[in-house]
Amino acid sequence: FRLGMYREALADYTKVLEVESSNAEAWHNRGATYLRLGEFDKAIADLSKAIGLKIKITGTYALRADAFESLGKYNEALADLEEVIRQNSTNAAAYHNKGKILAQLGRLEEALLSFTYAIEIDSNNVESLLSRGGILARLKIYEEALRDLTKAINLEPNNPHALNNRGLVYIALNMHQEAISDLKKVTEIEPENIIALAFIGHAFFSMGDNTNATEYYQNALKKVGSKSANLRNSEDYFAAIKAERGLKSLGIDVGNRYEKESMERGI
Repeated sequence: FRLGMYREALADYTKVLEVESSNAEAWHNRGATYLRLGEFDKAIADLSKAIGLKIKITGTYALRADAFESLGKYNEALADLEEVIRQNSTNAAAYHNKGKILAQLGRLEEALLSFTYAIEIDSNNVESLLSRGGILARLKIYEEALRDLTKAINLEPNNPHALNNRGLVYIALNMHQEAISDLKKVTEIEPENIIALAFIGHAFFSMGDNTNATEYYQNALKKVGSKSANLRNSEDYFAAIKAERGLKSLGIDVGNRYEKESMERGI
């Protein structure tokens, strides 16, 4: 298992269970293996068996929560994470994962609280700082978002996600030079980052620098090219649409292909 030989591990754990069906640790280990293989229903079945056998490995609930989350069964995942927290109230990872699920459900205030607990336990928890900063930005609490994202960047100076998000917060605060600085760093780390390119264009446009705005808007669309598959998610589509609209505002009509596609695909 530790060598990543999951199919071989699966066969070994199955042999153990054929001999000793009440071996809770073997059920746990096989469930963990199924989880790594992306066979989530089987993972849940095995981990549930381990829990039913009163296994003392506290990670079993956390693993089952991961499997439930992967299947979109968020309420079940939350219930398992609550059990993890009940068993160990200083488990920062459990609070972080709970916050992620709550955010997916749109329960932002509760998610914010969960990420805060994770950060209180581990003040250098970069992922929780990023997540809390992202939610604060969504709630338009920009100054607090900036503090979280800046701390994350101080801990991991080349974290593209942190730099990208802080750049977007700077734009919301009309701090365009600072935004350009952060977003250019993102493009150095991730040259294909459509979001960073489009919003650098937006920042230049807001400053009245139409030449640089045109260059970055066009670069963003060039990165997309003819393959819509390069648009990974709704945020990428939003960036492509921003580039299209930005160029149109500059008198360069490139159509509205990506806006149409996003509507057709329900993104």
